[in-house]
Amino acid sequence: MANSSAPQHADTTLQLFLSTCDKFKLTKEVVFDTPTKVVLLDFIYDVLLYVPLLAAPAAPANANAAAPNPEQGNQPQTQENQPQNQLPPGMSEKSKQRVLGASQTGAAARFAHWKVDDWAQKKTFLCTDFLLEGALTGVFSESEVFVPLLLASADGNARVQRAGEDALKRLPRVMLEERAVVDKLYLMITGNASNAKLVANEKRTPTSNIVRVKAFEQLVRSQLGLNSFPQNLQAAFEALFGATTTPKLKMQGLGFVQATIRAATELTMKLFGPVVLNGALLKLLREIVKDESTQNVQLRAGVYQSIGALSKRLPALFASNVDLLKEFFDALPTESEVSVRVTLQEALADLSAAFASKTSSDSTLADSILNLLLNIVETRQDVPSRYLAVFYANRLFPFSNSRARHIDLVCAADMQRQVADEARRGLVPYKCVDNNPLPDPLAEFPDFSNFMTHIASAAFKNRENTPKGQPRVSFNQLTMKELMEFVRLMLQHHLGQPGVSAESFLESIKSREPHPLAAFRELLLEALAPTSTVDVIHSSSRALLDLFCAFPQWSIGFFASSQQHQQTLIHLMSRGRPESRRLIAKCVALVVPQLLAEARTQILKDQLNILASGRSVLRRDEQIGACLTLGAAVSRCVETQLSLDSKSNPFQSIGIALIQEIVNTLRAWTELETNYSEPAAEALGQIGRFAPLPVDAAVVEEIISNVSKQMTTAGVATEAVETFSNALANLTLGDRSLASNQKLLDAIYSTNKIKQEELHFTVGDALSCIGAGWLSSASADPLLPASMSFESITTTLKEQDVATDRVEPILNKLMESFILGDRADARAAAAIWLLCLLKSAGSTTASIKKQLKRIQTAFTHLLAENNEVVQEAAAKGIVLVYELGDSTTQNSLIDTLVNTLQSGAKGFKMTEDSEILPNTAENAPKSSPSSSSGQQSSSSASGGGGGAPQLSTYKELLSLASEMNQPDLVYRFMNLSTHHALWNSKKGAAFATKTLASKAADRLKPQLPELIPKLFRASYDPNPKIAASMTNILNSLVEDTNSLTAADSPYFGGIVKDLIENMFNKQWRTREASCLALSDVLISKTFAQVGPFLSDLWERCFKVLDDIKETVRKAAEQLCKSLSSLTLRLCDPSYTNIDDGRRAVDIALPFLLKRGLISEVQAVRYLAASLIQKISKAAGFLLKPHIPVLVETMLDCLTALEPTELNYLSLNADKAGIKQDDIDAARMEISKLSPVNDTLDFCLKQVDKENIAELAPKLSTTLTSALGVASRIGAAQFVTQLCLRKPEEATLAAPTLLPALRKGAVSSNRTGPARKAFANALGQMARVAGGAGKKNLLAQTVTLLLDGYRKAEGDDANGRIAAGEVLLELCRSASSVLQPYYKEIVPVIFLARYDTASEDAKKLFGSIWDEIGASIGLYLAEVVDLLVASLDDSRWTMKQQAAIAVSALADLVNDYQMKTLAGKLLKPLVAGLRGRIWTGKDSFFDAIAKLIETCKNLYFDAQVASFALPTQEEILKAMLVEARKKNMAYKKAAIIALGSVLNALTVSASLHKSATANNFLQVQETLLAACASRHDLLEEAEEGSSTSASSSSSTTTAPTKEVEKDENAASLSVRMNAIKALAFAWPFEASAALQPHLEAFVALLRKEMDSSPQFTMRIAALNALKTLLPKLNLSSSAPHQMLSDAVFDALLDSLLNQIVDPNYSSVRSVGVDVLYELVSRSLELKCLQTRGARIREALNEAVKRFNASVGA
Repeated sequence: MANSSAPQHADTTLQLFLSTCDKFKLTKEVVFDTPTKVVLLDFIYDVLLYVPLLAAPAAPANANAAAPNPEQGNQPQTQENQPQNQLPPGMSEKSKQRVLGASQTGAAARFAHWKVDDWAQKKTFLCTDFLLEGALTGVFSESEVFVPLLLASADGNARVQRAGEDALKRLPRVMLEERAVVDKLYLMITGNASNAKLVANEKRTPTSNIVRVKAFEQLVRSQLGLNSFPQNLQAAFEALFGATTTPKLKMQGLGFVQATIRAATELTMKLFGPVVLNGALLKLLREIVKDESTQNVQLRAGVYQSIGALSKRLPALFASNVDLLKEFFDALPTESEVSVRVTLQEALADLSAAFASKTSSDSTLADSILNLLLNIVETRQDVPSRYLAVFYANRLFPFSNSRARHIDLVCAADMQRQVADEARRGLVPYKCVDNNPLPDPLAEFPDFSNFMTHIASAAFKNRENTPKGQPRVSFNQLTMKELMEFVRLMLQHHLGQPGVSAESFLESIKSREPHPLAAFRELLLEALAPTSTVDVIHSSSRALLDLFCAFPQWSIGFFASSQQHQQTLIHLMSRGRPESRRLIAKCVALVVPQLLAEARTQILKDQLNILASGRSVLRRDEQIGACLTLGAAVSRCVETQLSLDSKSNPFQSIGIALIQEIVNTLRAWTELETNYSEPAAEALGQIGRFAPLPVDAAVVEEIISNVSKQMTTAGVATEAVETFSNALANLTLGDRSLASNQKLLDAIYSTNKIKQEELHFTVGDALSCIGAGWLSSASADPLLPASMSFESITTTLKEQDVATDRVEPILNKLMESFILGDRADARAAAAIWLLCLLKSAGSTTASIKKQLKRIQTAFTHLLAENNEVVQEAAAKGIVLVYELGDSTTQNSLIDTLVNTLQSGAKGFKMTEDSEILPNTAENAPKSSPSSSSGQQSSSSASGGGGGAPQLSTYKELLSLASEMNQPDLVYRFMNLSTHHALWNSKKGAAFATKTLASKAADRLKPQLPELIPKLFRASYDPNPKIAASMTNILNSLVEDTNSLTAADSPYFGGIVKDLIENMFNKQWRTREASCLALSDVLISKTFAQVGPFLSDLWERCFKVLDDIKETVRKAAEQLCKSLSSLTLRLCDPSYTNIDDGRRAVDIALPFLLKRGLISEVQAVRYLAASLIQKISKAAGFLLKPHIPVLVETMLDCLTALEPTELNYLSLNADKAGIKQDDIDAARMEISKLSPVNDTLDFCLKQVDKENIAELAPKLSTTLTSALGVASRIGAAQFVTQLCLRKPEEATLAAPTLLPALRKGAVSSNRTGPARKAFANALGQMARVAGGAGKKNLLAQTVTLLLDGYRKAEGDDANGRIAAGEVLLELCRSASSVLQPYYKEIVPVIFLARYDTASEDAKKLFGSIWDEIGASIGLYLAEVVDLLVASLDDSRWTMKQQAAIAVSALADLVNDYQMKTLAGKLLKPLVAGLRGRIWTGKDSFFDAIAKLIETCKNLYFDAQVASFALPTQEEILKAMLVEARKKNMAYKKAAIIALGSVLNALTVSASLHKSATANNFLQVQETLLAACASRHDLLEEAEEGSSTSASSSSSTTTAPTKEVEKDENAASLSVRMNAIKALAFAWPFEASAALQPHLEAFVALLRKEMDSSPQFTMRIAALNALKTLLPKLNLSSSAPHQMLSDAVFDALLDSLLNQIVDPNYSSVRSVGVDVLYELVSRSLELKCLQTRGARIREALNEAVKRFNASVGA
C-alpha cells in the first residue's frame, strides 16, 4: 500500500515516527499534505498488521507442533510457528521489512528486538492518541482511519483490540460508501497476489480470518461494496473455497452472498448471480450434503437460504432447471436436521415463483413438473415433500389444470392437517396473485371431459388386477369424498355458463371416449358401494341427485333400466346419515315413476313389507329408510299423475288400496317413539302434499293427533319438531281444509316455548304454508330445483289457494297472543314466525298487505326487546313491511316509525290498550343529567337517549337518516345493520341483505360522500351493538371497506375531517369512536393524505388525552401511538421522500415544541419529549433548520421534566441533611435516563456551519439564564460534546459561548456538578476556539480565575474549587493555549496545593499540578513572590497555607536555587512570628526551619551577603520569644523548630569554620528554663485567660487527673525537645570560655538520667548527650580540657547506671550507644583507664539483662 512516489528517505522517516510516536501530540494545527497522509496511513496500517515474534517456548521431546488456529486474529507468533521468512497475514515482504526497519545494507532490523508489549504499546497509542484523535480534530477523515481501527479491533493482543474497539465506537460516523474504504476492505479479504502488475515483494496475502470476518461484517452494510463486481465475487469464493478458510468464515461468506443477493442492483446480479449459483453455492452444497458435522449442517442451511433468495432476484436462472427442483425434493426426506429441513422447505417455496413464471408458456416444462409432483404424492409419505408438492400444484398451475387438481384430490385425504388444508385450498376456485392463491369465484374450472378422462384413468388404473369384492378404484375414501364434491361443483359451474343447457352440454361431450358423464356415473356407483363410508355416501348421494336433476332423461333412464342399480339405491336407504337417506329417497322417487307399473308396485310393496313386519331394533335403519322411500316415491308418483291428468285420481297410478295400506301402516308408526314416528310423519306429509289422503277423515284426524302429540312430548329433539311441523304443513297443502284444524294449529303454536331460533324459522315457514298454501314460497321442495317440478300443477294449486287465504287468523294470533304476551320466549318465537310469514307470503297474500301498518307496529314494539335476535328480526320485518307497501303506505309507515322512535308515542295501536314502546320495568328509560362537560350517563352510553336502552342502535340509525335528510333511509339502515350470527346460518341466510344492499348502494350513491364518514365513525362506537350494526351497513354499501382509507379513496378526506371534528363532540361516545377510528385510519398513510390534517390531529389528540372520561383517554392513548408511528415514518427520509419529510418535520416538530412540551398535562409532556427524541433520530438531516430552537427547548425540558420530588428535596436539603451537590448529581443521573438526552445527541449530529450561528446565542442564554440547574448543566455538556464532535462548528461559536462559560465556571454560587460541567465545557471550547479574540478571552478567563482564587475568603472554598476546576480542564484540553500564562497560574496552583480550609480544593489543585507537569525551577521567582505576598496576607488561613507551601518548596528545591530568594521568604516568616498566637501560626516555625536546612550556606556564602537577610540573632530571638509562650503545644512546636535551626546553623558554621558560640549563649537561658519548667493547671489557666484579673485561691478548682496527666505529658515533651535543642546549639570546637556552660549542661543531663522518673526523659537526655559528644574534643591533645576529671567521672557513672537499668531495655540500648561514643572519644584519658573494670562489670550486667529479656 506504500505510495511509490514517496521520497527516497520516506521509510527512514516512518521508522523514526514509529519509534517516537508515543511522544507525538496530534493537534488541530497539524496539517499533512495528501501524499504524506497516504504514506503515513499506509505505514500505520502495516504496523497494525504486523505480528511480533516471540521466543519459542521449550517443547517436550516428542511433542508435535501445534497447528495454527486460523480463527484467531493477529496473535503474536513464536519463532516455531512463524519462521523468519513467513509473512504475517495481510502483509507483503516489502511492507514487513519497512515496518521492522530493515535496511538495504543487510544490517539488523531496527525494531527486531522489540517485544510483544512494545508493539502493543505502539499499536495502542496509534489507535487512541493518533488515529482517533486525528479523526476528532479533523486531521484525518473518518474514512481514512476506519480501516486501520477495524484492523486493530481484531488484533490478537487484548489491549490493542480493546483500543481499536473503543476508537471505532467514538468515531462520529463511518463512510462505508466511499470507494477507498471498500477497496481496502476487499484487499483485507482477498489480498492482491493475483495482480500481475505488482512485483513479487509487493503482493499481499489475505489477512487473518478474524479480520476478514470483521471486513465482511462491514461490507454487508455498504451498498457500494455489495455492488462492486468482480470484487464481491472474488471475496465470496475466497471465503467459501480459500486455502485458509474455516467454517466460521464460510458462514460469513454465505451471509455476504445473501446480502449481495438482497441489495445488489439488477446489473450486478446479472453478472454475480449465475457464477455464484453454479460455481459456488451448488458446488459447496454437493461437497457437504452428506457431511453431518455441526459446521456443515449450518453451511447447508445457509446455502439453501442463499439459493432461495437468489431465485427471487433471478427467477429466469431457475425457471427451466427441473433437475435442481428434483435434487431439492430428493434431499428433503433425507435431511436429518430439522433446522436445515425447514430452510430447504423455504428455499423450495421460494423456487416456486421462479417456475411459475414459465409453466404457463412451456407445456413440456409443466408436464415434467407435474410428473414429478404426482410421483411425489403417490410414492412418498414424508409430510414436507407432500406439502410442497401440493404447494407447487396450487401456485404453478391455474385452477383449470386437471392434473394439478388431481394432486389436490389425492392429498386432500392426507392425515397431516397442513397437507390436507393446502390441498383443499386448491379445490376451491382461485387465482394466483404474487404467487399466492386467492379465492376467485370467477376462476375457470377444469374442462369436464379432460378432467373426467384423467381422473377415471387414474382411479381405475388397477381395475383389472383388483380381486372381486374389493374396491376397484385406487382412491381412498377421503379422496372419493372430495372428488364427488369437486365434480359436483364443476358440473354446476359448466352448466351455469351463459348459453349452456343440459342438452347442449350432452351434445358437446357425446363424442368423447370414454364418455365423461359415464365415467362420472361409474365413479358414483363405486362411491355408493356398500363398503363406502357415510361421508362418501353423503357426498355421492348429493352428486347423484344433482346428476338426476341436470340430466334427468340420460341419468334417470339409466337407473330405471337397471334393477341392479335400483336395488343399490334402495339398499343405501339403510345406511348413512339422515340427510343422505333423504337424498337417496329423492333419487329413488325420481326413478320409480319411470318404471313399469308392476315394477313400481313391487318396489312400494317391498318397502311396505319392511314396515308391516313391525318395529325392530335390528332393522331400525332399514325401516326408517323404507318410510322415507315410500313417502318420496308416492309423492313423486302423485305429482307425475297430476301433471298428466289433473282431473284424474292422483293415486290411480299406484292403486287406492295400496295407498290406503301405506297410509294406515304409517299412521300406526306415528304412535311409536320419535325415532320411528318422525320418518313416518315425514312420509305421510309427502304423500298428502299434492292431494288429500285417500282415507277417512277420522284417520286423518288421528294422524294429526299423533303428530301433535309427538311434537309436544317433553324432550323431543329440535330436528324432530322441524320434521313434524313440515309434515303438518305438507298435509295442509294437499288438503286446505286442514289449515283451520285447531289441533294442528295448536301443535304448531306450542313450539313457542322452545328456545331455538333456527327451529322457529322452520315453524314460521310451516305457518306460512298453512296460511297461504301454495302461495307461500316455503311450499317448494327444498331438495329439488324448480326445473324438476311440474309448473302446471303448482300454477293450478296457487289459483285454488287464492280463494282460501287463511293468513289473517294466524296474524291475529301472533300479534295479539304472542307479541303482546308476557313471555319473552313467546315474543321471540312470534317475531321470527311473523318475519317468515312476511318473507314467504307477504307479496302474494292480500290479507298481509291490508295489515302492513299494524305489522310494523308489532315489529316496532319488538325493537325494545333485550334479545338481540328479536331486535334484528324486528328490524328486518320493518324493512319487509316497508317494501311491501305502495308509495302512499310507505310514507305513512315512515311517519309512524319516526314518530315512534323519536318520542315513543303510542300512535297506531295493535289493540286498544297496547303501547308501541311500553314503559315497563324491563325496558324503562334511564336518564340522568349530563355533566357540565357534556358527558352522558351510563344509561345514555348504552341506550343513547330518552327511550328504552335497547333502542340505542335504531335511534342511532334514525339519527343518521335524519342527518342525511332522508328519513326513509332508516328502513335500509335497519336491514343492513343486522349482524347476528343467526343470519349467516343455513336458515337465516334466506334473509340475507345482499340484494337489498346493492339496491341501497345505488340509491345512496349521491349521498355516500356525506354518509360514509358518519358510518365509518359510528362503526367504532363503544357500544358493540351500534358498532356492529354500522359496520354491517358500511360493508353493504361498499365492497371493500379497507379501500375507504386507501390513497385513491374519494372518501378519505371526508372521513378524516369528520373524525377530527368529532374529537371535540359533546358526547363521549362520539369522542371515543373518533379516536379509535383515527388510530386505524392513520396506519400506512402518506404525507399527501394526512399532511393537511397533521397539526390539527396532534392538537386535538393532546387535548383529548386529558378528557374527563377514562375510556376516551385510553382511546386517545391508542390514537397517540398510531399518530406517533405515522409521524415518525413521515419524518424519516428513508421511508418518505425528502420534500414530504421536510414538510412533515416542519409541521410536527414546532407543534410538539410549542404545544406539547408546555402542556399542563404531565402525560402530554412526556409523550411529546419521547416523540421528539424519536423524530430527531429518524429525521436526520431534515432536522437541521430546527436545531437552534430544538436544542434550546430540549435544554429547558431537562428542568421541566424533572421529578417534582427533586425540587422539594432541594428546598429542604438542610432539613434532610443532604448536600446540594448530591442533589444536583442525582439530577444529572436522572437526566441521563430522559429521552431529552438522546434528542440532544441526535441534534448534535446535525449541527453545521449554517445553523451554529443561530444556535450559539441560544446556548449562551441557556448557560447564563436558565432557571434550572439541570438545564445549565445540560447546556454545558452539550457544548462539551460540540467541541469534541463538531470542532469546526464549535470554533465558530466560541466568541459567543466563551464569556458565558467563563462566567458560569468561576461562579462560586454554582454547585459542584454545575461547576465541573462548565469547567469541562470551557476547557474544550478553549481547545477549539480560534481567531484574534481567542487569546484575549483566555487571558480574561485566567485573570478572573486567579482573582477569584486570590480574593476568595478562607471559609469560601467554592470560589477556589471553581477556579481549580476550570484550570484543570484547561490543562487537559488546551494546555498549549495555557502555556503563555504559566508564570501567572503556576504559583497559584503551587500555593493552592496546600489549601488548609478545603480538602477538596487541596486534592483538586494537586491534580492540576500533576496535569501541567511544570518545573518549579522555571517559575521559582514567581512562586516566591506569591508566597511572600501570601505570608503578608491579612488572613490567618492564607498565612498558614503560604507557610506550609514554603516548607514544601524548601523540600523541592536545592540550596543553589533558593539562596538568592530565601531572604524574601525569611523576612515575612520572621515578621509573622510577632504577635499573639493564632491557629496555624506554628507552620511558620517549620517553614523557617526547612528554609534554613535547605539553604545550608545561607549565612556563610559571600554571594548571598548582598541580599537582605534577617540575621541569625534576629531569627533566634524571634523564635525564642515564641518559645517562651505558655501554650504548651505552641511552645513545643517553637522549640522543635528552634532545634532544627540551631542544628543547621551549627553544622554549617562547622563546615565554614565559623564560630557560633553566641547562638548557644543566646538560647541557653530560655531552653534551660524550658528544661526546668513544671507547669501546673493554674498557670495554664492563667495563660489562656483573656483577662489579667487574679483568681481567688479559695475558689481555685483542683484539676482533674486527666487534665493533670495531659499537662504533664505536654510539659515532658517540651523539656525533652528543649534538651535536644541545647545539644544542637552547642558549637563544634567550642572555646574554653564555654566550659562552665558545658559542665552545667552535662550536670543537667546527668540529673535527668539519674533522677527522672520518666524513661522517655532519660532517653532524651541520652540522645542529647549522644548529639553533644561528637562536638567535644576529649583527646589529650586538645588545647583545653572541656570536661574535668570529676565531671567526666560523674558522667561515666551515670552512663554505667543507665546500661544496667533493670526496667527499660530501650534505656540500656541507648546507654550502650552513648557509652561507646564516650569511650571511643576518651581512650587516652587516665580516668577512663582506671575505670576499666567498672565499665566491664557494667557491660556484663547489661549483657545478662539482655539475655534474660530475650529468654523471657
